[in-house]
Amino acid sequence: VSASGTGISVSEPSRDYKISLHYAVDKLCDSVATQQQCKFSPEVVAAIAESVHRLAQTYSLDLESFARHAKRSTVGIDDVRLCARRNPQLLRHLLTLGGGGGGGGRRKKSRDNGGGDSAGGTGPMVLDEGTADSAVSAAEAASC
Repeated sequence: VSASGTGISVSEPSRDYKISLHYAVDKLCDSVATQQQCKFSPEVVAAIAESVHRLAQTYSLDLESFARHAKRSTVGIDDVRLCARRNPQLLRHLLTLGGGGGGGGRRKKSRDNGGGDSAGGTGPMVLDEGTADSAVSAAEAASC
């Protein structure tokens, strides 16, 4: 299957995913339009759907890289939190959904000479409620 006029081959599951994503974005835009008493043009809905699709592709590559770096074949919640670290609202939301822990005690010790986290900050990044709240506060302060 060729994407509309681009000459890029798109697999059937990917095409189905994009159609489903566009439908979901359209329904969300309808909901917002009803609440805010406004309208979204079809071009805007398509642009939002394409932006979400590209962001999801970027996130999936990042998540895969984070898991591979940790020598795992499965993406875990810690990978998702790491991916969300630059989005304070998303990080806060993930922490409320996931219980806020840094991985439920699955954290491995650092492989540096001391076996623990080094004072230089090169140890593994673990997001718990305290570190996430301070990271969120710092990010919010920086954005003002």
